[in-house]
Formats: sequence, structure tokens, C-alpha cells
Amino acid sequence: MPFSKLEQLWDGVQDLDKLKCINLCKSVNLKEIPDLSRAPNLERIYLQYCTILIKVPWNTLRSNKLIDLDLRGCRKLSSTLPERIFALSTLKTLNVEGSNVKVTALPETISRGLVSLNLDSTGIQSLPSSIGSLENLSRLNLNNCKSFSNIPSSIHKLKSLKYLGLAQCSFLDEFPVLLPWNLETLDLSWTAIKEIPSSSTEDCPGLQEINLQGCKMIECVPSNIFEFQSLRNLYLDDCSNLKSLPEISKPMGSLEYLGLACTGIRQLPSSIGNLIGIKVLNLKNCANLESIPENIYNLTRLETLELSNCRKLENIPPPIGFRYSGIEYLELSDSNISEIPPGIVGLYKLKHLIIENCKNLRSIPELPLSLNILNASGCTSLERVSSSKRVLSQWFQARHRFHTNGVTVDFRNFFECLKMDQNSRDEISSDYQLRVLAKAIQYKLYQRCDSTVVCYPGNEIPKWFDYQSEGSSCTIALTPQWHNANFLGFAFCIVIDGKACKEFSTSSVGYRDFKCKFNFKIRDTEGVHSFYWSVFNVPRQLGSVPWNSDHLFLWYQHQDYNDCHDAVEVSLEFSFVNKIGYCVESSTKEVKRCGIHLLYRDDLKDLEIDHKCDVDSEATHEDEPSEDETTDADERHPKKIKHSN
Repeated sequence: MPFSKLEQLWDGVQDLDKLKCINLCKSVNLKEIPDLSRAPNLERIYLQYCTILIKVPWNTLRSNKLIDLDLRGCRKLSSTLPERIFALSTLKTLNVEGSNVKVTALPETISRGLVSLNLDSTGIQSLPSSIGSLENLSRLNLNNCKSFSNIPSSIHKLKSLKYLGLAQCSFLDEFPVLLPWNLETLDLSWTAIKEIPSSSTEDCPGLQEINLQGCKMIECVPSNIFEFQSLRNLYLDDCSNLKSLPEISKPMGSLEYLGLACTGIRQLPSSIGNLIGIKVLNLKNCANLESIPENIYNLTRLETLELSNCRKLENIPPPIGFRYSGIEYLELSDSNISEIPPGIVGLYKLKHLIIENCKNLRSIPELPLSLNILNASGCTSLERVSSSKRVLSQWFQARHRFHTNGVTVDFRNFFECLKMDQNSRDEISSDYQLRVLAKAIQYKLYQRCDSTVVCYPGNEIPKWFDYQSEGSSCTIALTPQWHNANFLGFAFCIVIDGKACKEFSTSSVGYRDFKCKFNFKIRDTEGVHSFYWSVFNVPRQLGSVPWNSDHLFLWYQHQDYNDCHDAVEVSLEFSFVNKIGYCVESSTKEVKRCGIHLLYRDDLKDLEIDHKCDVDSEATHEDEPSEDETTDADERHPKKIKHSN
């Protein structure tokens, strides 16, 4: 009866000779287990996360057939397990993680059939030498055993052991001399290990993961650690005394993740290019890191390069000539870089470029077409942002090359980049228009729902938004042909009052997202079709820090307006939603003005994009407007009839 509300079972002693399993896991009201002396065939006891359980009568347990015992999370169970339970020849799994069961030592006699032993967070101090006789043991978890300090040499005899967890054993200061042959995962994170003997890991051909995170006494790692042909993950994060890596003598194809965050690394070895299988290289918070080798771009499988908060890093090498780099995520936040090399446009798979709080950064070059996220928030010296019109125009020439499945967000964040010149702001707005049309056309072609969002300092709505209003609402008259086959959706812009937001964002509720309420007045009826649309999730830092100036938010996301095609008028009202989910009634104070643009295919002409490259080139006859829908230039867009504040 798992997840039950039971407070107790039977009273007294019951004849339970046929009972084989007790499963009361997560019965959070259960306080005790009754007498089990007449349950001789009991094989399995599952009591995990019975959080107020205080009593299990071990002295009445007579079964010699126990296979599984799970007491995880029984934090109020403070009894001591009798030695006879460990010695039961039938016992295969024993789990007391997170319970208050007292285990300070294991007996010399332990069931040789044991497969999994989880003593996480117990008071155990050492293991008996007889541990080496457990030939079936595949998982040994001693994580968070603060008093544990010694690994017996016999541990290498555990020929079936695949997982050895010793994380947070803060008194453990010696690495095992020899490790089990079939070991796959070794976790020694946050221990007092001083060094890794090269002989320790020589005979572990199947080792896939080594976790040494937080081992602050380690100053170096042996060169042969990069010779394992099965090693996939190596965690050296927070090894603050680790100053360098050894040379990597030959290509290593198995390693996919290398964590070096918060280490004392000054530079990477030039042989880093031999990590030909690496996918993630994490160097964030490496305060002494000064440079990155040029051959970093030779790592064709590298997807994520984390370099945030590397204060001594002043530049990154230009990726010129490395057209096959697979980097998708590049983070340089809080570094001292002054420029991003122009060659970055050649990183044709780059999707995320995170450069928050790069205070010395003065310019951003043309960026690759693949980029979805650019976060330059807090780049207070940023003056110039180059246009990406050239690469964006490529989409209209060969859009099939860039089509992928799923939903993506195209986001450009220039929050508090107050030094940007007007030309750069115009370029950002112009690029936004192109990306909006690309996303709208993608939906027409592939039924793919993407969104496009831009944030940058300013207080004037771009002219492209031909319906503009002071305040947080706008009303637009719609012509009978507004929802024709050329229609691609609505694009929005609002100006946020920095002074008002400075007061509100520092309050306890803060901002979570923006909403837009549509009120469509339907032809020949008195009814109004209304719905809310959550149009933009406020980035984490924008909803909680003081604003110093007004900002524009521009966004587009496809929405199905088919139920509203008979509308003759639409009113749009913008509002904030706070962190606890309520619309902010004072949105007219925060939203100074708003702008709307109805997207049509003809917008491509206005942006000087070859009209032959729009959706007409691949549209079916069903997509083409009928003769009745075809209008002249004056009737192609609806007319604005009034503004409302």
C-alpha cells in the first residue's frame, strides 16, 4: 500500500506465514511497524520516505529469506541494524540513504550475494577487508559519510563493481591504490584527496566517469587520465589548486565533458585539439585563465564552450578558417574581452552567444545565421552592433537549409547597453523585421511556431509599427480582407518606463512576463472574441534589478487567428504579470507607448528582399489569394481609426 495514509498496521502479533512483501513507501503518516516474528517468509521490505517512521522491531524479524530492504529517507528512524541482517545469504539490496539508521561499521561476515549497498549519510568509518569477497556487488554508495576515512586495498577484488560513490567523505585523503577492473563510475568529489596515482586507474578499461569536483588539495592530474578509451565525463571543477593540465599525447575520442570551472588553470595545453570527441568544455570562473588556444575550433564536436567570469581573459582567437567548428553554445559573460572577432560569423552552428556584463566590450560583429540567443545585457561600453542583414537575406535564398523541427526562441537582449549609437539601434530594429518575416514564413511553409524577441534601450517606437498609441492599449479598424492568404500575423512593440520599473522591479513580487489581451469585435454581431496571450517571458535579470532608462521590447510569435477572420476591429491591451501570476493593474504607468504592425508578404518588398524568394515560390494554389481577396495597395492593410490610452 504505497502512498497510503496509514498511521498503523495490525495490533499485537499476527500469523503472517504467507507474507512475502511489505510495500508502504511514502506512507507519510506511518509511525511504526508491528511485530514481525510470525512472518518467516518475508522477502522484501520497502519503507522508503516514511518520514515520521520511528520504530521497526528488528529483534522480532525471524525471516531468513530477506532479499531487499529499503529505508531511504526514514529520517526519524534511529534504530541500529542488527549484524544478522548483513549476513543473510539471501540479501541482495540494502538501502539506508538519508535515514537515521545507525551504521558505524560493517561486520566481517557480509552476504556474498549482495548486489547494491547504499550507506549514504551514515556514520560508517571504514570497510572491513572482507568487502573484497562480495563478488556480486555492483553498486557501493558511501557518499556523505563524513567519518569515513579509509578504503581497504581489497576493494579492487570487487570484480562486479560498476559504481563507487565516496563524495563528501571529507576525511578521505588517499586515492585507492588499485580500482576494481569493471568500474564505470568513480565519485570522489569534495574529498581531501591529494593526488591521483597513475597506477590507480591503469587497469580500468571500462571507466566512463571520474568526478573529482571540489578536491581542493589536488594540484595535478596524471597524463594517462586522457588515455582511457571509455572515459566520457571528467569533472575537475572547483579544484582550486589545479594550475594546469598535462599534455594530451594522442587523440582521445571518448571524452565528451571536461569540467574545469573554478580551477586555477592559466592556459590550456596546445594539445587540447586531441580531445576530438569533446562536446562540453566548462572553464567558467577560472580567474587566472588568460588565453584560449587557436586550435579550440578544431574540436569539431565541441558544442558548448563556457568562459564566463574569466576576468583575465581579454580576447578569444578568431575562428577564421575553421569552418567545421560545431560550437553551439559560447558563454563569455563577465569577462574582460573588448571585442568579438569578426570571424565568429563562420561558426555556422552557433545558437547561443552569452556575453552578459562584458564591461569592456565595445562592438558586436556580424553574427551567424544559426544564432537563436544573443544576450548582451549589461554590456555598458557597447557602442556598435553590426547589421546581420547579409546573412539574414541568405535565409530567403536558401531557407530549406536552415529548417529544423521544434519550437525555438529568437532572442536579442541589449538591456542597459546605454552607449549604443542610434545607427546600431536602427540596425537592431531592421534585423528584427527580417527575422520576424523569416519566422512567419517558416510557419507558412513548415507549421513551425517560433518567436522573435528584442530588448534594447530607447523610448521611440520604430516607424515600421504603423499603428502607434500612447499608453498601454491600441484600437485598430480591420478591413474585410485583413485575414487573407497574405496575412502573417501581428508584431508588437512597447516602450517600458525605466523609472516606473525601477520602483516595481525591486519589490518582492517583481516581473515574470508580459501579456497582451486581444478583443476582436466580430462583424454583424454584438459579441467580442477575447483572449490573453503570454507574449514574452521577462529574462531573469530584467525582472529583479533596477532599471536606469526606458527600454523597447519588440516581439512576434505566431498565433492562430482563424476564429477572428470576420472581425472588424481589434483592441490590444498590454500588461505585466508579476512573479506570483497576477496581472499588474498599473501597466499604464509602466507601458509608456505601444506599437502594432500587421505582417503581410508584401513587407518583403519594403525591406528590399527579392520578392521571388518569399513564400510564393513554394506556396500551393490554396495559399494564393482569391480574386475577391486581391486588393490594391491602399486596401492591403487595415486602417487605424483611433488610439486609446
